[in-house]
Amino acid sequence: MATFSSTIEEARRILMPRPPMSVNLLAAYTAGQATITLDYNNPMFNAVRAGSLLSVDLELMYVTADPNTSTGVTNVSTGYYGSTNANHAITALAEVSPRFSRFEVAQFVNEEIGALASPDIGLGVISAQDATFIPVFAGYDLGGTPTTGGAFDGLRSRVLAVSYRIAPPIRTYPPLRRDQYRIIRAQNPANTDFPSGNGIIIYQSAWPGFPIHVVYTAPYTPLVNLSDDLLTVGNIPTSQQDIVYMGAVLRAAGDREIQRNSMEWQPDPRKAAEVPPGAMSNSVGPMRLRYLSRLNSEASYYKRAYPQGEFAR
Repeated sequence: MATFSSTIEEARRILMPRPPMSVNLLAAYTAGQATITLDYNNPMFNAVRAGSLLSVDLELMYVTADPNTSTGVTNVSTGYYGSTNANHAITALAEVSPRFSRFEVAQFVNEEIGALASPDIGLGVISAQDATFIPVFAGYDLGGTPTTGGAFDGLRSRVLAVSYRIAPPIRTYPPLRRDQYRIIRAQNPANTDFPSGNGIIIYQSAWPGFPIHVVYTAPYTPLVNLSDDLLTVGNIPTSQQDIVYMGAVLRAAGDREIQRNSMEWQPDPRKAAEVPPGAMSNSVGPMRLRYLSRLNSEASYYKRAYPQGEFAR
C-alpha cells in the first residue's frame, strides 16, 4: 500500500545520498504561531541557525534568529516558499535545510499525477456513465453522475468505448466505432444545449428512450495529506504507482541543475571538474528509460482493452 508519504520518501531516497539532519519537536506546533520548540538536547540542534530552513511535514519554515539553547524556542517565518502553515504533532521531525524537502517533492509528485492524464500519455481512472438522450441537439450530455470512477473532464478525459442499450428482454450493448460518434468538448456554459459543456453526438440511431454507455478515462486525484493512499484517494492503480515516484525524481533532478548552475551562487567550485554541470540530469538517464518503458507498458493495456478508444496510437 503506497501513501503520499511513502511515495515522497521513495523519491527522496533516490535523490539524497543520506538522510537529512533532523531535530525532534519538543512541543506540538499550532498554526499561526511565530515560534516552534525544538529538542535542544538533540545533537542536530546545533545545526539550526538564523537563515536555516526547517522542513516539518509538508511545511517549510525560515529560521529568523538563532534558537534559544536553553528552551529550544526558535523564531520562524512560516509557510515559506508557498508551503501551507499547519499544525504539527509532537512526534514530527524538523529537518534542517534538507536538499529536497517533503514539500518540494510533494509538488513534483502531484505534478506527475496530473501529467499522467495528458493525451501523450493517456492514463487515468477507467470511468463510465450512462448518458441520456437530449432531443434539442440530438446527442447526449456527459455531465452525469459516473456509474464508476470519476467525472468526465472536457480537456483531459478520453473516450475509450461507446455502446447503446437495447430494450428488454435482449439487454445488449452494441458497440459504436470511432467514426460513428463525435465528442463535443468545453462548450460555452451559456449554451444550454450542453448542460455540462461536454457531450457526444452519434451518427447512428440508438434505441429510443434508452441511454448510451460511455467508458472514458478520468484524471487521477491530487494528494493532499501525507496519509492519503494512492489507490483509495488518488485512484491510481497499484501497477502505476512506481511511475509516480520516478516522474517526481526526474522533475526534481532537472530543477536542481538550474540551482546548481546559477552564477550568483556556486556552493561546490572544487567539485566542478569531477561533477560538471549537467551531471545530475544525466545521472537519471537509466531511470528516464525505465520511466518511459513503464509509461508505454501501462498505456498498452488501455489500447489492448479498448482498441477503438479515442486518441489510441
